[in-house]
Amino acid sequence: MPPLFGKEITTGPDILEYMDDVASADLYGITCGGKEDGGGAQTIAAMSVQLFCKLTNQRYIHTPFRRVRFAEGKVDWAEKWEGFSSLGEEEERAPEGIRVLSTPQYLLEGRPKGVILAMPHCHNYIQNKHSPEAYELIRSDLRRKYVTNKNPDLDSLISDESYMAVHIRRGDVSSDFNNGRYTSNEAVIETIKKFSAEIDFKGSIHLFSQGNEIDFHFLNCFENVRLFVNTDIFETMHRMIGAKAIICAKSAVSYVSGLLSDAPVMSDLWYHQPLDSWYRMSETNLPAQHGFLKRLKTQEAAVMEWLSENTEEANDTIIKLVRSDARFLQFSAKMKWALSLVLLRRRDDAAYQLLEELASSNCPQSNSAQKLLASHIKMGLYYRPS
Repeated sequence: MPPLFGKEITTGPDILEYMDDVASADLYGITCGGKEDGGGAQTIAAMSVQLFCKLTNQRYIHTPFRRVRFAEGKVDWAEKWEGFSSLGEEEERAPEGIRVLSTPQYLLEGRPKGVILAMPHCHNYIQNKHSPEAYELIRSDLRRKYVTNKNPDLDSLISDESYMAVHIRRGDVSSDFNNGRYTSNEAVIETIKKFSAEIDFKGSIHLFSQGNEIDFHFLNCFENVRLFVNTDIFETMHRMIGAKAIICAKSAVSYVSGLLSDAPVMSDLWYHQPLDSWYRMSETNLPAQHGFLKRLKTQEAAVMEWLSENTEEANDTIIKLVRSDARFLQFSAKMKWALSLVLLRRRDDAAYQLLEELASSNCPQSNSAQKLLASHIKMGLYYRPS
């Protein structure tokens, strides 16, 4: 029997085995319950359970938020989060007479039939058995419920202004504390510049964060910057959802905003992985869509295997594949390295331009490219242009 999956959320093959069992179990339905963390985290948890039910043909039962963190001094905090996302709109509630069991209770009772199983989230199943791209199955419903039930007071905040929403984790996140969620000021500036160029964005920048406004003066290098620091969380999310582009922090608030928006989204690789249509920084420090970068990773593995074969057929395959999409050389140092070696094997001087690009870049192949160029220069095989 897999470990109990409840208050202490665990990962690994045991949990995936358990969730496979739940997927085909004879249940009345599945609900999201047992969580007491932040509103953003609880929202994406409920979304994940809705998606799990969609993927497995189980009945989704909605349990309204009961306790949400950061409620100090706030009235009806859980109810406000429940109303903001409208996740329970049109969804069935647990009927009288049907027991709702937590996972420990469900396992200890021998997995009874006809009950409602309360799960804290289904992130493990979605990320390992499917992919976050599966959210596209329910994304239109999530947006429809949100838009239909939007707060008129919040909606009046959004104008026709073209702005990019940039969310930066500060306050409870810094380079010294909870730094797994931290993004440096320099990285933020670079991301804004490169993402703006990639999607040809020319509007203003709206910054959302916590702390002191003076901490964000580093954004003065951009024109038309508006700061929303320590702003009401619901106003923050509504403004982010209404943006023409979004740069996410490593935050459930950002992730939920991206799911509820139809704008281009830039996201980091972290616990909640990007959707295929979202952008992230590639290994060459340029933004590209996550779906393309996943495909690129698969192609890189194949190219490196063919490179080790060192046969004419394998070399032909590498050249054909690498040159089949101009983005491969733009976003992959491995592809550039493989092609340069194949061209060197065939005494094609085009290899040297690729090696020069690698040598001057900040990539794992840089040192190898520098050494290879130096040896060819020493042997008189290559003369660096003056």
